[in-house]
Amino acid sequence: MIAALFSKRRRYIIDKKMQMQPVRSILAQGLLLGIGFLITIYIVGQKFTGFFETFVTGDDSARVNFFRDINFVFLGYFGYSFLVMIVTSYFSVVFTNKIAGPVFNMLRVLEKNETEGSFDVVRLRKDDLLQNLAEKINVLIEISKKAKGSSSSASAIPKLDK
Repeated sequence: MIAALFSKRRRYIIDKKMQMQPVRSILAQGLLLGIGFLITIYIVGQKFTGFFETFVTGDDSARVNFFRDINFVFLGYFGYSFLVMIVTSYFSVVFTNKIAGPVFNMLRVLEKNETEGSFDVVRLRKDDLLQNLAEKINVLIEISKKAKGSSSSASAIPKLDK
């Protein structure tokens, strides 16, 4: 049973451009957060060096300054992380619009063709995704147009029951 699961060849990357764009976004977010974390660790390490020196001398004001600085560094890192998440969320919305927009457009054209009997084609922006699907839908619309034109009855394109 388990061997059968692993013996089947699966293709996970079907449309490389569409699938790799969110992967790059996630990797960029991880890289930015990692760099910020390393910088934070470096700053904390520098502060700890100063803390141990003042701990030996027993300077209480230096200890208070140390903890204030460390809190400031970590708050800065969390602010930085929040900013990276906001920017990533923005780009995620922009990316999903390149999918949701064409899907909405295709559904609108198909519903119009179904209800009005017209033969409008799907037009997408140049940078929209799902171009292949739109081309196939346009081919089907052209086939339907030819079938309706060659048939004398209006029932050349059967309507589906809802």
